[in-house]
Amino acid sequence: MSVAAEALRNRWSGRQGQALAAEVISRLIRGQALDGLPLGHHDGRFDLRYLWLVSARLVEDPRLATRTLDLIPTLADVHVADLDLSSSTARLDLDNSEFRNCLLDRAGWQGWRVRASTVIGCSFQRTDVRDSSFDANDPLEPVLHTRRSRWVGCDFTRTRTGPYARWGRAIFDGCLFDSTSFSGYAGGPRFSGNSFLDCTFRGQFKTTLTFGPYVPQALAPDDRPQLRNVDFREADIDTLDITANIDAESCQYA
Repeated sequence: MSVAAEALRNRWSGRQGQALAAEVISRLIRGQALDGLPLGHHDGRFDLRYLWLVSARLVEDPRLATRTLDLIPTLADVHVADLDLSSSTARLDLDNSEFRNCLLDRAGWQGWRVRASTVIGCSFQRTDVRDSSFDANDPLEPVLHTRRSRWVGCDFTRTRTGPYARWGRAIFDGCLFDSTSFSGYAGGPRFSGNSFLDCTFRGQFKTTLTFGPYVPQALAPDDRPQLRNVDFREADIDTLDITANIDAESCQYA
C-alpha cells in the first residue's frame, strides 16, 4: 500500500477514526447529509475512500440490534449520492433505495445485497463483489414479490462477481461490462430473468455467458427478460448462449 493510500486508510483508525466511520454510516442510514463532518471531497464526491468499520455495532441503527448474525448496515428507503467509496471494505446493503454517482473502484464488498433499488452512474472498476445479490427476486418464481432492481449507466470494468452471484431479475440499462470476471461455476453465469438494454460487452470473458429466460412465459411483457441493443462486437467470449425465446435481434456481434 502506498503512503498516500495508507494515510487515507488511517483516517478511520483508532477510537476517533472509528467514531467518524460509524457516524458517516449512521447518517447514510438515516438519509442525512454528511455536511459538517471532517471528510473533504474528491473529484466532487464526499471522500470516503478506504472506509472501514471494525464492527457494525458501532452504528446507530435499531435494526442491527435485533440481529444476532450478519450485522451488515442497510440503506433502506433513502437516496444516497456523490460518494467516493473506492477501496472501502465497509459494505452497505441496499433496500428500496437509490444509489447515485458513487465510486466503488477496488472496493471489497463481497456478498453485497441489493433489493428493489436503483443504482445509477456508479463505477465498480476492479471491485470485488463476489457472490453478491444484484437483485432479490428469484428468476424462477412466477409471482413478482419485489420490485426489480435497476442498474443504469454503471461501469463493471474488471469487476469480480464470483461463481455464486445471484442476478435475480435485475435490469441493466446502458451499462459497460469490460472483461468482467464471471467465475466459471457450472459453465458461467445464467442470466435467466435479467434484461440488458443498450449495454456493451468488451474485453475477455473466459467463460460461457448464457442469456435466456427460465421464467414462466405468463409474465407481463415488461417483466420478461430482454436483450435489446447490446453490443458484443469487441467481446472475446468463450461461448455466447442466447436461448431462442429471447429477443436479441437488435444486438451487434463481431
